Amino acid sequence: MKEKRIHIPQAAEEILKKLSENGYEAYIVGGYVRDTLLGRECGDIDITTNALPDDVIRIFGSHYISKSGFAHGTVGVIYNGESYEITTYRIDGDYKDHRHPDGVVFSKSLIEDLARRDFTVNTLYYGLSEGVGDKCGGLDDLKNKTIRAVGDPVMRFTEDSLRILRGLRFASQLGFEINDDTLQGMAETKDYLSDISAERISVEVIKMICAPFFFESVKKYTDTFSDIFRSIFSRAGISFTDDAFTKLLLNSAECTEKVSGSVYLKLASFLCRFDIAFTDRFTDAQIGDMTKKLLKSLKCSGKIVNNVHYLVQKHQIRILDDKKAIANTVCESSPEMLLELLELQKAYCGYHEMSSSEIEKTEVKAKDLIFRGECLIPSQLNINGRDIIALGCKDGKSIGNILEELYRQVIEDKLKNDKKVLSDHALRILKSSNNDDTTE
Repeated sequence: MKEKRIHIPQAAEEILKKLSENGYEAYIVGGYVRDTLLGRECGDIDITTNALPDDVIRIFGSHYISKSGFAHGTVGVIYNGESYEITTYRIDGDYKDHRHPDGVVFSKSLIEDLARRDFTVNTLYYGLSEGVGDKCGGLDDLKNKTIRAVGDPVMRFTEDSLRILRGLRFASQLGFEINDDTLQGMAETKDYLSDISAERISVEVIKMICAPFFFESVKKYTDTFSDIFRSIFSRAGISFTDDAFTKLLLNSAECTEKVSGSVYLKLASFLCRFDIAFTDRFTDAQIGDMTKKLLKSLKCSGKIVNNVHYLVQKHQIRILDDKKAIANTVCESSPEMLLELLELQKAYCGYHEMSSSEIEKTEVKAKDLIFRGECLIPSQLNINGRDIIALGCKDGKSIGNILEELYRQVIEDKLKNDKKVLSDHALRILKSSNNDDTTE
């Protein structure tokens, strides 16, 4: 952590220079500095300055300006095709809803601005002249891999209780320890999370579950995670006893380590063992329904709800290693979701009757079919309704029946997915149908 210089994009450097040339302080602050020092992929760049919002607009007036955060001192600038948020130093007012300050007072002091932030590792800043700067002990905490609230933890979490989830998420993403006072502050203020919107909780929880050190963090801070997740499940009307939920949480968090892939797969791996927390054995359909109920209560997108529900509901369904079985499964979802389902099934070997070798055999077959572009869904047939009409069939229902029959025979490897082969067979079906009509 001895480096005082970090690489920043040219556009960001020019913004800092422009503010400085106009007589203002300007720094990159927060996550970009933290992640660059850790050698991690960096996200958005936030810039803080003692320039007032009107001054920022005056200086960057030739560029596209977004004033959506103007009331809180933030001006959006598009510079050299890149988007940046420039925010005036500020002191936050009271947080009556445990999430948003009632108002802000602009400040001329960088230290006052840093003091309102959540964790010390997020107070690190970078200026063109001094390089990396630290006023709150963030460099030591970064070196020691520690998540520590800025100032009084209870005050920080009372102001904005979403910071509790952010702290747990940072621990899960970075593999850092949570400082004891910070952890105690989380415990004392956790009830305020009920004031936070489901959408904001959802974002943090999903990032947390998908993080590389999630299980490790759950093991270290089981009581804290248990309290938080139990309150999240209760939003969907799902309740557990303390011992049952702790068992569920540890088991589910461990299962997330067994899969790698999309957010759908990570969430499904976390949610598909609900039944271990209950005395009664649930069916996969019941577990799927509870999963959907929980995700909907968190206002997750329809795509997340449907894909995770599908994976959870189907994770114990045996898929044979033949084209027809694979095609039928793909028709229920997509080729990508089939492969994720097989990945989930491998992770849960020991919980169901399928062996890993059996699942891998199906996986090899599925990947080969997908790679070779084999017809697995009706839209991949090399013939369509217009082609059937051209053969002389005008009845819509008959066209559908012919296409369905052609698809069935292709996935059963009785017909080649070749337009001439399919057309010839369609003609035979039509002639047979016409003969039947004549006979009648």
